[in-house]
Amino acid sequence: MTTRERLHLLVDQLSDVEAEATLARLVRERDLVDQWTQSEGGPATEDAWALTNAREAIREEPW
Repeated sequence: MTTRERLHLLVDQLSDVEAEATLARLVRERDLVDQWTQSEGGPATEDAWALTNAREAIREEPW
């Protein structure tokens, strides 16, 4: 049995109230993760980090 299949079985065992509460919690947590990743600057921050690492690697390279 796959993880997805087990999850579907567990969800089927929840009452409607429990399922709604669980869904609300997951949505809240997804929103928090989205806010956290956006506050980091996203692709611009990753590009700056990659550029800095590339410069350091070039400087450390024995020529």
